[in-house]
Amino acid sequence: PAPKLGAAPKLGAAPNAAPPPNAAPPPKLGAAPKLGAAPNAAPAPAPKLGAAPNAAPAPKLGAAPNAALPPYPPNPAPAPRPAPNPAPVARPGAAPPPT
Repeated sequence: PAPKLGAAPKLGAAPNAAPPPNAAPPPKLGAAPKLGAAPNAAPAPAPKLGAAPNAAPAPKLGAAPNAALPPYPPNPAPAPRPAPNPAPVARPGAAPPPT
């Protein structure tokens, strides 16, 4: 009878062979991570949101303060021009100045 009991482990091996059907569903559960990858792919737009504030408003804000700086003071009024050259003095022996 004891050898027959030894044959029982073979029957125990059959139940162990049965779990493979159960092993098939886990791959389906493994496919769920693919669904999880889609949500991970969705956050990608978030960098776009981060780029919009950095790309547009910040430079504009930086430019506004620069434009708001007071204008340079106006150029001072030009110095008065020197008086026109006085009438040429008649030199002795020279032709009289034109009139």
